[in-house]
Amino acid sequence: MIPVVRVEMFGISKLIASVEGMKERSLNFTSPLIKAGQLMLSSVQQNFKEQGRPFAWTPLSEAYLKRKLAQGYSSNILQRTGVLMSSIVPLVSRNKLQIGTAVPYAKYHQEEFRKRPRQFLKFQKQDKEDIKTLLLRYVTKGS
Repeated sequence: MIPVVRVEMFGISKLIASVEGMKERSLNFTSPLIKAGQLMLSSVQQNFKEQGRPFAWTPLSEAYLKRKLAQGYSSNILQRTGVLMSSIVPLVSRNKLQIGTAVPYAKYHQEEFRKRPRQFLKFQKQDKEDIKTLLLRYVTKGS
């Protein structure tokens, strides 16, 4: 009689299913990108609330601030009518997330304001870490 060695690998089917699930999820990131978009939107709203993060935006000139207050507007920077802040939206597709606004004057504040832009679309280091964790958890665990 020839000796037979039998090796059983418990859980291998579970591992294969897990790897196949990761492969499948890596083809379509819509679900976690929607969540990431909400995180980014919250971060942008916090930028408006704090009037710049991690550094404060260039203050309003005294003359402009007086004029703004006299007209009944808020003293907050980049918040006169609320159009800019409320126009920011995340756009999600299968494997892409963008966040932005169609307000024409937004780019002047974001990029060019008197050589000291007021970057309202600025994401913090923690935001990036949170999104990275969210995407990794989605691929590995599906949640």
